Order: sequence, then C-alpha cells, then structure tokens
Amino acid sequence: MTRAPLRISFVGGGSDLPGGRGATVSASINLYVYCIARWRNDRRVYLSWREKEIVGTAEDLKHDLIRESLLMFGIREGIEIITFADIPGVGSGLGSSAATTVAMIRALCALKGYGIVDSEWLAELACDVELHRLGRSGGRQDQYASAVGGLLLMNFEDGKVSAVQRLADQLYELKILRDHLLLFRLKEGRNSEEILCEFQDCERFRSECVELVEAFCCQLNSSRGDLEPLGRFFYDHHNLKREYFPGYMGKNLDSMLTDFFGTNFKLCGAGGTGHILVGTSPEKAEDATAQALSTLGSPIDFEFTMAGAEVLYVG
Repeated sequence: MTRAPLRISFVGGGSDLPGGRGATVSASINLYVYCIARWRNDRRVYLSWREKEIVGTAEDLKHDLIRESLLMFGIREGIEIITFADIPGVGSGLGSSAATTVAMIRALCALKGYGIVDSEWLAELACDVELHRLGRSGGRQDQYASAVGGLLLMNFEDGKVSAVQRLADQLYELKILRDHLLLFRLKEGRNSEEILCEFQDCERFRSECVELVEAFCCQLNSSRGDLEPLGRFFYDHHNLKREYFPGYMGKNLDSMLTDFFGTNFKLCGAGGTGHILVGTSPEKAEDATAQALSTLGSPIDFEFTMAGAEVLYVG
C-alpha cells in the first residue's frame, strides 16, 4: 500500500510545458492518493477506482494511467489494484492525476521488490506514462511535487527538469506559510487536458512566470514571518493564465472571486474550476472565510508535508 501527496502550485504553472525556459514553486500537502497492489493467482486483472474493472489482460483496462503503468512494468495479468483519494474527482487543480500515477508506480516498485526508490526517478517514470505513453499535454511539475514532496522550486528547459531545490528544511517553516493561506473547493472541474491544449504559448508568458517565481522566492526569504504579500503573486499569475489559457476562468467566476478575496487569489491547476488558493494573514483569514462561506463553504483543512510518495505497508 502506497500513498502520494497532492500539491498546491503557487506560481509559475504553465511554464513547465515544453517550449522554453520555465520555473515553478509548489508544495505537497497532506491530502493523498492511495494505491493497493497485490498479486493474484487466477491470471486476471482486477481494478477498483470510481469503477470496477475485471479483465483478462492489462491492455483491456479503461483506466489509462493504471493500464500504461502496468504495461511499463511488463505486468499483463494476475494482479489486483485498488486506488482511492482524500479528494476525489477530475479537475481538482491539485495534481490528482500525477499523484495517482506516482502512487501506482511506487506500489508496483514495492510489489516487484525494488526496495529504495529514488524520488526523481519515480517522478520521471510517472512523466513517461502521462506525457509519452499517453501523449498528454502537460509539464513535469505535478509528478515531481508528488514524488519528491516538500516546498520545491523547480526550473525547466523545454519541459525537462533542469534543477530541483527545497525552499524549506523544517516543518515549522511550512507551518508559517500554511497560516497565511486559505484553500476553497469549487465544483468538480474540467479535465486539464482540454485547457492545456488551448494554451497560447509565447516567450512573454514564460519570462513573466520566471520573474514571478524569483520575486515570490525573494518575498518568502525576506518576509520574517509576514507572508500576506504572497497573495499578490498568486493574483499576478492568475492574470497571466487568464490571458494565455483561454479555458482557465470565465468572467463571472473571476468577478465573484474578486468580490470575495480582492487581488489575493488564484485558481489552482490548469483552470476551469477546482480549488481556489487565497493569500491572507492569520488575522484576516476569518473575514475572508466569512465572505465566501455561503457560496464556497468552509476552507479545506490541510497541512504541508515534507515527504513525497511513500510505502505504507508491505505484506
């Protein structure tokens, strides 16, 4: 049994797509996708997710991430897989597809007896499944965030990861950051593939993302515990994505969220709907929550984690 964390992306998302230089900052959270894998002796393949599949060979599975992960390991029969998540649903904006793939591959590594697995190697295997075997539009930020864990600065060249740096070494540092954030859930969103395919790539978008990441990191390092100003970086990135991703957010939703949170929020992930990240202060969090309560409900309870994908049990 394994688990892989979901992630919150702060700034830079979209610049990790192939095409040029990019940078992102994201952090893993204590909401997970879980995977259970075990061998069977009847040579069939059993899979339980939102649906239940029983097939004679892995090639016949409808769940494409699970199917291609199994085939990558050369497993075609005699296995049972169960996946479930703390936040189910398509289009969460929290990297659930990548976390599913990472948890699945980590479970197969354990099942095969691989022992210690390098987290960046694990991330690249998950990228291979999604980007190459399935040919999906997307970058590598989510797979690395889920496999490696922690608060990460990632740099990219033409969609490939050129550097990964931890921005916090202790949980108490992440706790300070957590105290300045609110996370709200909207209704289930669109598949990110639909939005990423419409991306209007250009050098200006990428260079402004890199500048935002650099400014965000500078603010993070010089804040002395006052992280409320981070919200403006969320909103700057939010506006960039509105400009270059046509399906990112409709005007009505944007207007409503601006009424609630001013210029201190962003829509997580590729867009459509999903989760809203708000930058605030511990003193102002209650007021921001009251503004949105009747429409969005209570904020999501979460904490940041230092760990990436983990094996919970081997039996």
